[in-house]
Amino acid sequence: MDELLQEFLTDTTEKLNALDLDLVRLEKNPNDAELIGRIFRLVHTVKGNCGFLGLPRLENVTHHAEGVLSQYRAGTVQVTTDSVSLILQSLDRIKGIVGGIAQTGVEPAGDDRVLIGLLDAEAASRRQLPEVANAFSAAMDDLSAKSLRIGVDTLEDMMTLMGELVLARNQLLPHMRGELHQPLQRLDKTVSALQQSMLKARMQPVGNLWGKLPRLVRDMAIDLGKKIRLDMQGGTTEIDRQVLELIRDPLTHLLRNAADHGIEKPAARVTKGKPPEGAITLSARHEGGQVVIDVSDDGRGLDEAAILQKAVESGLVPAARGRSMTAAQVQQLVFAPGFSTAAEVTAVSGRGVGMDVVRANIEKIGGTVDLSSAAGRGATVTMRIPLTLAIIPALVVKTDGERYAIPRNAVREVVALKRGGVHKILRIDRAKFLSLRGQMVPLVSLQAVFGADELAAKALNPYVVILHVGGGGVFGIICDGIANAEEIVVKPLSPALLRLRLFSGNAVLGDGGVVLILDPSGIARAANIEPAQKPAAPDIAAIAERRNPALLFRAGAGADRAVPLEYLSRIERIDMTTVENAGGRQLIAYRDGLLPLIAYPGCAAGGRRQPVLVIRDGDAQAGVIFDSVLGVVDALPDVALKQETGSGSLGSALAAGHAVDVMDAPWLIRRAREGLRHDHPDIVV
Repeated sequence: MDELLQEFLTDTTEKLNALDLDLVRLEKNPNDAELIGRIFRLVHTVKGNCGFLGLPRLENVTHHAEGVLSQYRAGTVQVTTDSVSLILQSLDRIKGIVGGIAQTGVEPAGDDRVLIGLLDAEAASRRQLPEVANAFSAAMDDLSAKSLRIGVDTLEDMMTLMGELVLARNQLLPHMRGELHQPLQRLDKTVSALQQSMLKARMQPVGNLWGKLPRLVRDMAIDLGKKIRLDMQGGTTEIDRQVLELIRDPLTHLLRNAADHGIEKPAARVTKGKPPEGAITLSARHEGGQVVIDVSDDGRGLDEAAILQKAVESGLVPAARGRSMTAAQVQQLVFAPGFSTAAEVTAVSGRGVGMDVVRANIEKIGGTVDLSSAAGRGATVTMRIPLTLAIIPALVVKTDGERYAIPRNAVREVVALKRGGVHKILRIDRAKFLSLRGQMVPLVSLQAVFGADELAAKALNPYVVILHVGGGGVFGIICDGIANAEEIVVKPLSPALLRLRLFSGNAVLGDGGVVLILDPSGIARAANIEPAQKPAAPDIAAIAERRNPALLFRAGAGADRAVPLEYLSRIERIDMTTVENAGGRQLIAYRDGLLPLIAYPGCAAGGRRQPVLVIRDGDAQAGVIFDSVLGVVDALPDVALKQETGSGSLGSALAAGHAVDVMDAPWLIRRAREGLRHDHPDIVV
């Protein structure tokens, strides 16, 4: 295929994808002259290129479609749903011809007489078309000078080489000492910058995938006899093109479910006091190194009673267990393979293929799917997916003498189980749990999953890696230790290992060792555990009126201290040499952001490595430096409030048989964020 024809196919495909969205907009805004003009110019440009390249069939179809559009532009033909459907049908025929050319290099054979007859009947009053500049106008020349098309294969080869370069960098980093320190440090920075540029070259706006969705929703609304509006937000959010292609089918499933199961018929909506037109909202955003895509509707929401009844009838859930299930657990049943509440099979749904495919496909690329619903108000499905699949940050853990990699976006936190420490493993029947800030987190031993002896539980100081999975649940993996954290180049698995559904790939580490990459969702399924759901956000009220569980700790001389668990996010240990001063505040890099630090009143904050309580009040958080952890108590009764405020302490309470000072977490967070060194000399930071 010559270069000119290839350029035509690429350019035409882009224009056809834009036409899908513009025609759906035209149906809703039939008098938009600017929109009509843009559609006409796009079709005319395609027709002009056909004549230049000698493509008679394609030129014929586009010419007759252009005739109808010219009447739209002249105002002699009214834009209606039927006329837009005819133009969309012509667009599908044009896409088919272009696809045939892309496969064989020549136009495919076909009979377009019926379609052309319908177009001519629609444009019966067609007049002579004015001359319009062809596709090779000065504007396009200017655009081509600023951009360059690169084949996907070339981009994939470059990414493969980039992966090898990252691997070589990782192998050299342990040798950053002596005279090699500076050149290796410069190489590390250069490779990191090159990696970011390479990833940016692969990034595409998620809106590129959304271009065809308004047409999909429009056609489904007509087939279902409904009125549905699709609102799209965050279309400029960028994601790796490989990931973009892999989420195409899950996104289509979600829109079909929302249109068929979620949105009611117009009459039913009016009866419920809703507008006759339903709304499906599609939004995307970057959050925590991932792309979050929400698909929500304002329809009927999930019928939890019908879902549970169907699950019991199909044997998916025992009747006794069904009676004790929470609303959130019932909602998760829609993800079961083959599950459907549809009474009959239609062109849109009822085959039991849908939500299970969504979850399976998203988990396959290291993402998660969450679902929330409110009866009568609608439902929202949230997909959290990685930015890229080629090079990912990972945590490398050790267990039973082997190392495994865990994608860092699945890791919520790491808990050390030291002898005499705060955190202990609890055994209930044959199951293991970790009591973590008032939440019972189920635990999994990798040895048990892999069919070996559970040696990790016998380690002197084992660790628990807390992972989050679909549905908002969390569980922990017991391991012997944490090896390191590094960026890994993901390699595909052999079919035999892939069938186990325990691993998502493999990688070569910087020291040359090969590790398997764990699939958190697959591990949870193999261990037959039900991840704990995230606890609801606490209703923060006056602490003196509540009996709050709390962490006891020591900070300087005097009475022991206590922090209510509702404020405690986690406990870290930081290197004080990495703390920076800025605007009177002490700051440290923490989880893709900056964490303000403050020492608890009376704590001298001595030593290079200091323990820190990460506390949170709403969206604000800070780190509080302290000395050591003493334990956990179930309640802090009868807090005697201090008369004066602004000291970091609410007052005293009786805990574990003696008096403790109760932390005023909101005050400490505010002071840490404002800076304390000048106006509060009694607090050392």
